[in-house]
Amino acid sequence: MVVRFIVGIALIMLVFALSILVGGAKFLLFLEWICAVLVIFPPFIVLFMSFSPSEIKAAFGHVFSRRPDPDANYGRDVVLFTTWQRAAVLSGFVGALIGLVCVLANVRDMEMLGWGLAKLLLASLYAAVLILTIILPCLAVVRKKRALKDGR
Repeated sequence: MVVRFIVGIALIMLVFALSILVGGAKFLLFLEWICAVLVIFPPFIVLFMSFSPSEIKAAFGHVFSRRPDPDANYGRDVVLFTTWQRAAVLSGFVGALIGLVCVLANVRDMEMLGWGLAKLLLASLYAAVLILTIILPCLAVVRKKRALKDGR
């Protein structure tokens, strides 16, 4: 399961990287640590505010286990990954708003205007990539295991 998960992430990232290269853009334009920190850390903080470390560890353990665990609380895992997904969406939105404020504060300065627009778009992009490559697959696995456990 872990290998399949890692291969899936690698393939998705490869498709994204190829789209960037085929589009003629420089790959380094898409790497911006401030946006990455803004989008990655707040959702993790929300997880640690809402769930204990043992609950988080158990949820990830359930994602990477081979078979459904009859004693597992998959409902809690679904809530955990849904919370993480929503927090990532909101972090991307907050990053986009910060970028928009930077744009509006520097309307007369074209260099700063581009900088703010880049922040706006990269925060949204990072949130979408985080959700697509990690959160949604985890959520799908625990939903599938919950359905198997419930006999659906």
